[in-house]
Amino acid sequence: NRMVKDEARRGGGRARLRGMFNAAQGWIVLFIVAICTGVTGSFIHLVSQWLIEFKLGYCRGHGFTVSHKLCCVGVSADQPCTAWAEWHQVLTPYSSASAAQYIFDYFFFVVLCAVLAFLSAWLVRQYAPHAAGSGLPQIKTILGGFAMRNFLSAWTLFIKSFGLVLSVSSSLNVGKEGAMVHVACCWGNVVSRYFSKYNWNEAKRREVLSAAAAAGVAVAFGAPLGGVLFSLEAVSSFFPHKTMWRSFFCAIVATLFLKYSDPFATGKLVQFQIDSQPKWHWLELIPFAALGILGGLLGALFIKMNVAMRKFRKRNTWLHNHALLEVLVVASVTGLVSFPNVYLRSSATQLLSLLFDDCSAFDTDLAGDARTIGDGLCVSNDEAAAQLALLLVAGALKLTLCTVTFGIRLPAGLFIPALTSGACLGRFVGWCIMLWHDSVGDSSWWFHGCRNETVCISPGVYAIVGAAAMLGGITRMTVSLAVIMFELTGGLQLIVPIMIALTVSKWVGDGVEKEGMYDRMTSLAGYPHIDNKMEIKHIAEAKDIMTSHPVVLSVYGETLQSLKETLRRFPYHGFPLVNTKQEGIVSGHVSRSELLLVMASFVDDDDMQQIERFHRQQDGGHGGGGGGGSDSTGSGDSNVMRNGSYFVIDDAATESVDMVTPVHFSSAPPPYPHSSVFVDFSAIVDRHVISCLPSTPTDRILDMFKALGLRYMFVTSPNGTLQGIIKKKDMIHHIHLGRVDRTNQDESLTSVFIIDRDEANSF
Repeated sequence: NRMVKDEARRGGGRARLRGMFNAAQGWIVLFIVAICTGVTGSFIHLVSQWLIEFKLGYCRGHGFTVSHKLCCVGVSADQPCTAWAEWHQVLTPYSSASAAQYIFDYFFFVVLCAVLAFLSAWLVRQYAPHAAGSGLPQIKTILGGFAMRNFLSAWTLFIKSFGLVLSVSSSLNVGKEGAMVHVACCWGNVVSRYFSKYNWNEAKRREVLSAAAAAGVAVAFGAPLGGVLFSLEAVSSFFPHKTMWRSFFCAIVATLFLKYSDPFATGKLVQFQIDSQPKWHWLELIPFAALGILGGLLGALFIKMNVAMRKFRKRNTWLHNHALLEVLVVASVTGLVSFPNVYLRSSATQLLSLLFDDCSAFDTDLAGDARTIGDGLCVSNDEAAAQLALLLVAGALKLTLCTVTFGIRLPAGLFIPALTSGACLGRFVGWCIMLWHDSVGDSSWWFHGCRNETVCISPGVYAIVGAAAMLGGITRMTVSLAVIMFELTGGLQLIVPIMIALTVSKWVGDGVEKEGMYDRMTSLAGYPHIDNKMEIKHIAEAKDIMTSHPVVLSVYGETLQSLKETLRRFPYHGFPLVNTKQEGIVSGHVSRSELLLVMASFVDDDDMQQIERFHRQQDGGHGGGGGGGSDSTGSGDSNVMRNGSYFVIDDAATESVDMVTPVHFSSAPPPYPHSSVFVDFSAIVDRHVISCLPSTPTDRILDMFKALGLRYMFVTSPNGTLQGIIKKKDMIHHIHLGRVDRTNQDESLTSVFIIDRDEANSF
């Protein structure tokens, strides 16, 4: 990158064009990522909505793929829609018994729920285990500087996208919105690999991932500002001004494409726009705060129950080994419970759009389940008791089923189920207060502010506030969630009630369960993520928490055989490089992945594959393939290139290379007599390593890990001699223990956290 800039300053027109292209690469990458994310999001929404309606019937009058709403356009609410065929009409056209028709539709609904969920889980299990879950804990960990193989690969992207369609359409209590962040980050990783500026620079690639996360939320909710704030608040460990600006650009482009494609078929960008323009009164802040308390308590309860469920799955060997059967059972039970209750049978997005608005703003052309829900929410006061009970049961069942569902091994998000259960609770509270007002009138001091107003209490406002409180209690998001709710509904006048509910929800939730859902999942999986909120209560020094006597490589003292043996014995992600093993003065760091890559031309392929398989079964390491937020590939002349990694060998002696041939990690000759035949691996050395003194306080070390996104840090004496290494896992281990653990002082304890991959992949 610096070479291109220097060449542009010195050279002519061609050099300037190269410099301009180099400067524009970032914007080109972000534009492509945003468009690809928008295309994928539109595809997921359109196909999943069609499959949701397909479980109840299909349009035989205007085309098989036409939605129920478009199929029945122009049909009045009091007339049957003959163009739409329910399944009992198709398969049993001559049956007139209503009970038999209901049972047949019920059976077909449950079967399709189970089949769609099973297909989603099967795809994930067979082809891309990393596609399971929402992916947000892993994204946070990756943006914190830790590498995860294949988590952002093209294959994971493909399976995640199709798996999300099947999961959401199966009527399981999952959403696609949180998982869209994973999809967007996959696009960010895949696209950036085609641009040299980002392919070999991990720090710059993390900037793209942060911007992609913003685009994912923007596409999921139609909320570009909320997406940028979400990336800042919820996933990114390091978010400078340049990253914010690029995230804003990426979110805007993705949102513009969403507006152009119009997957919601409304012509609007706002997904749940409220048309009634409701008002709120000062005394209503009390029930809004009460909803915040309920959201915080239920959110903390949800976290505790979900964690207990995950631990049960991990302990239960039979359940652990029959994940597909578990998905099949959960989907079948969900279908059995959902069909009788119209609030559960309907799609979550359709239900939210009705819960958020008031009866006066409902469309007159509602059809099917939407019409049933609309009529139920607008019944007279005498008939309200049955609908209130149905609404409360729907909210409770959604939260309970989501507790069980969020953790099974298929693509799944949490946002929409949490919003839906919170909206049901909020609508219930608002409806009860409205009934109270109707019974006492404006004469009561509580409703004194309602005089001379047509509408006093708006249940839709309570639904919006309850939805925000529930999601805030589960995720502990505040600023970004407030903006997302504003952009999601277009209700700017409701920003104060939403903020109050979120504040109270977070206070209460933190008091009961300190960590939010995704933070809890990150720590439960053992991911080495250092959150910006983490603090050290007991200050120690670097020498107290470092791993002493790490495995090192020397600049001139290695051979191909010794390197092969080191890779075989130690499954570490990288190795410190010292001048000599006797003096131990730090010269850099060598990544395991690049060392494997360059050695592949000299060592038998079967041996290298065996070494790599052994490495994949382990999870220890000195902290990953690069440090200090960079991924250096080195520079220098080369006569051999393999996949972009360079190394040099004496042409005249190529055929003389064998396993005892010396390996030099420096292009300069050694300061002593040496063989004329050697292999030069200097190009794979990362010489920009971060180090500290043994007496450095751990709180200062923690600040460096947070700000620089480090995976490891060397501990050296004042003259540069390697004393030990502090990995991110060591830092987290020290934070959680709250004390100095002097038993972890040798290389045999390099892995403090053991990650269960099957359990981790369900997050």
